[in-house]
Amino acid sequence: MLHVIFQRQGISPDEVYAKPVGVQQYMFASTILALEEEERERKKLKQ
Repeated sequence: MLHVIFQRQGISPDEVYAKPVGVQQYMFASTILALEEEERERKKLKQ
């Protein structure tokens, strides 16, 4: 997950861990939602 955040947003892991826990949780949840949406779109295109 940290790799995806770094690759897409340019936020390094140490920057993520320096944020309050609630902000970290939001970043992880937001990234998961984006990845899931991308997966749904890929599956649609395959049909």
